[in-house]
Amino acid sequence: MAKKIEKKEYGIKETQDALQLIFAIGKAIMDSKKDGFNTADISNLMTVIPYVTPAFDGATEIPAEMKDLSSEEIKTLLTFSANHLGSLAGADEKLALQLEKGLAAALAIIEFVKVI
Repeated sequence: MAKKIEKKEYGIKETQDALQLIFAIGKAIMDSKKDGFNTADISNLMTVIPYVTPAFDGATEIPAEMKDLSSEEIKTLLTFSANHLGSLAGADEKLALQLEKGLAAALAIIEFVKVI
């Protein structure tokens, strides 16, 4: 009798955790730039701390998550990212544009990796 090989399915939790960290860093930088960088901006950077451990704990799973993305998961990640980019866009249009370009590049890489 042949053994059935089970394919492990991945979600998008680790990818969302990494994106959350990226968006938190972007927001902290934008909040700090408002009045120029100074020592008071340490509090802005402290808001990033809760996102660091979750982002790095499962980072090794992200490539597998990217290869295993369903169309529903892609939509979820796009919505998640769009919500964060929307809030950043109002504060710093140039940074929001760069983040948007980065997201587009990431999605292109995802599609490329899925083909390989």
